[in-house]
Amino acid sequence: MPALITYRTPVQKDWVDYNGHLRDAFYMLIFSYATDALMERIGLDADSRGQSGNSLFTLEAHINYLHEVKLGS
Repeated sequence: MPALITYRTPVQKDWVDYNGHLRDAFYMLIFSYATDALMERIGLDADSRGQSGNSLFTLEAHINYLHEVKLGS
């Protein structure tokens, strides 16, 4: 099955530490933006949420660092 890509962004200079690695807080920021994009894609845009009263939220998240993410990635 092909991957579902909802959001892409290059890693910004302000998002990396002294080693050039993505700071842990920005993994969650990127995840949050990707969730917003997914909501738009599946029809849970602002109008739909306002009319239906339905939405999504993140109850809990766990980050596993499987690969380095560096500036510009």
